[in-house]
Formats: sequence, C-alpha cells, structure tokens
Amino acid sequence: MKKILIADDTAESIIIMKLLLRHFPVQILEAQDGNEAWEKIEKYQPDLSFLDIHMPYKDGLNILRDLKEQGNPMPVAITSSYREQFIIDSCINLGALSYLKKPFGLWELNRVLQVLGLSAKIY
Repeated sequence: MKKILIADDTAESIIIMKLLLRHFPVQILEAQDGNEAWEKIEKYQPDLSFLDIHMPYKDGLNILRDLKEQGNPMPVAITSSYREQFIIDSCINLGALSYLKKPFGLWELNRVLQVLGLSAKIY
C-alpha cells in the first residue's frame, strides 16, 4: 500500500484531502506544520507528499528545496490558495510534480496520483 503525506496547517484542508483520498488504496500520514512534515518524511519515506506552501516552521517550498538538495526523488505536490504565476513557477522549477490550487477536487487529485499508478473512477 502506498503512503501519502498530507501536510497542512489547516485542519479543514487535511479533512478534505482525507475525504478525497478515501477513493484510493493508500495509507495516509498527516502533519500540521513543516517540522512535523519533515520528521514524517524522514521516518516513513512516503511515496508522495502533498505540502501546503505556507505552514509554520518550514513551508512547503523549503521542504521541497531540502528534498532536492538531498537527492530525495519523492514526488511532491504543492497545495495552496495562492494563484500568482511566479509562485507556481517557483514550485515547478524546484521540482514539484504539481501545484494544486485550493479548493481542488477528485479530478485534480486523480491526475497527481497517477504517478503512483493509482486512479479512481470519476463520474
């Protein structure tokens, strides 16, 4: 079973992601700040992480940058309410698999999870 990390400082965002992910055969890990996310990445080696761009202690961009510097190939999808193109470009340039603009739905999530060979029926 694939492990997915959801890192977001907003409890509602984590709940929504968990509801969307129930359509997929995955184990869900949660983190509510950047430090907790980094600890879970190191301890559990998730197959994919969804990182909020803005979190306390360490934001999603910093985590993505650190992963790249370490040569960690784990796919990362950045989640955010920010819609500015320069932020999206920064994430992609750092190696993000995807940039999901909140709110997003099952369709967008399905596209990201295809990298793990997972997909859900979307009606």
